[in-house]
Amino acid sequence: MLIISIAADLPDQAPVTERLLRNPPDMAAVFRRYYGDKIASQFSSLFRDHLVIAAQLVKAAKAGNSRAAAEAEKRWYANADDIAAFLSSINPNWPKQVLTKMLYDQRGGRSQVVPQIQIRY
Repeated sequence: MLIISIAADLPDQAPVTERLLRNPPDMAAVFRRYYGDKIASQFSSLFRDHLVIAAQLVKAAKAGNSRAAAEAEKRWYANADDIAAFLSSINPNWPKQVLTKMLYDQRGGRSQVVPQIQIRY
C-alpha cells in the first residue's frame, strides 16, 4: 500500500506509513513469547529498518534520483541478508538461503518498484 501511496502522491502516506510501521512490533510480540525480549527487539528493529529502507527506495526512484535509489536498494538487500541470518540463527528450521530468497523476491528491489512508480504494470 505504501508504494502505491508514494507512487501516486496520495494524501494517505502518513497514516499508511504509521500503520505499516506498527507491523514489526506487533510481529515481535509473537517472537517475545517464544524467544524473549532481546530477540523480539532485534526482530522488530531489523524489520522496521527493512520497511523504512524500502520507503526510501521508492521515494528516491520516484524523484528520479538513481544514485539514492541504488544506495537504498543496496542497503535494502544488506538488511534482507541480516534478517535472514538473524532468523536462521534463532531457529534451525528456517534455512538462511530460503529466507534470503524469500526476502529478495518479496519486493524485488528497483525492478518491481520502478514499474509501479512509472505506472507500468
